[in-house]
Amino acid sequence: MSADVKGHVMLGLKKLVEEKIGKEGLKNIEKEYGSLDFQANKIYSEEKAIQFLRTIAKVVTGEDDSKGLFEAGKLMGQSMIQNPLGKATATFAGKYLVKSLALSSFQCKMVEKTVKVICPNLGIEVENIDERTVKVIYSDTKMPPEVFQGEVEEGLRLLRGEAFSTYNRLNSTAFEVIVSLDDKF
Repeated sequence: MSADVKGHVMLGLKKLVEEKIGKEGLKNIEKEYGSLDFQANKIYSEEKAIQFLRTIAKVVTGEDDSKGLFEAGKLMGQSMIQNPLGKATATFAGKYLVKSLALSSFQCKMVEKTVKVICPNLGIEVENIDERTVKVIYSDTKMPPEVFQGEVEEGLRLLRGEAFSTYNRLNSTAFEVIVSLDDKF
């Protein structure tokens, strides 16, 4: 199992990156990555997604290190909020995230199912720690944790205006991202 990604995610990210860095920047990504002719209904391997995100990090931030990958993850979070599924999820979730992150078990399952639509083979479990903190456990993935950390933090920032996160590696293919509305890390 792995975090294979649906093509519409790659296309959304490509579009957002082009808006941020222009056609010349996108040409630099294509020089390093290869063809950016993604197909919306195709599923791309986790390795291709990681390579694309590392290339974005390198071209946009100058580095494909932890900081660059976190920034690439933030772009992914922005892209996810802008796509139709993300907009619908944001509308639904936004009603409940006004004052807290406390999610019912049903809402946690909805988040997990939404992620499965995007990355069908990714292991994910969402659980509340308290009313201001959520833990997201990712498994069966080689994706750098900083990517998901940036994506989750940016998604919540766009919904709430503030969010803070950290991650803990659980093993070679699993980690947890802990996201809080309080700066307690």
